[in-house]
Amino acid sequence: MRSVQILQNWLEKQKFERYYDRYPKRMTMESIGSTMGMAEIIDDKLQVGLSPVKLVVVDDSHHHVGHAGHREGGESHFSVTVVSEKFTGVNRVNRQRMVHELLKDELASTIHALQIKANTPDEVVSR
Repeated sequence: MRSVQILQNWLEKQKFERYYDRYPKRMTMESIGSTMGMAEIIDDKLQVGLSPVKLVVVDDSHHHVGHAGHREGGESHFSVTVVSEKFTGVNRVNRQRMVHELLKDELASTIHALQIKANTPDEVVSR
C-alpha cells in the first residue's frame, strides 16, 4: 500500500507541474484533484477482492477537463492495471466483470470511466 501511495504522490506532482504551465489560471492542485480518496478506495477493494501481485491505480481525470463526466476536483476517470492469479482461466470479458463487480458502488456513483488492464502473472512474464 505504501508503494502505491508513493507512486500516486509522484504522479500527482508530475500532473500538476505538467498541466500548470499549460493552464495556469484554470489548474490548481485542488482542480486536478487528490487521487488519494477514490484511488485509495479502488486500491483497497481490488486488494481485498483479487489479492493482486501488481496493482496500479491512476486518476486520469485531468485529461477530461471540459468533457462529459468530468467533475471539478477530478476523481471521475481512472486507469487500473491489475495482475492477479485469480484471473487464471478467466477470459478478458469476465476479468473486466470481476473488477466491475468489486467497484459496482463507485461505478454507480463516483467513477465515470474506468480503463482496466487485467492479466495473470504468467501473461505479464511472457510479454
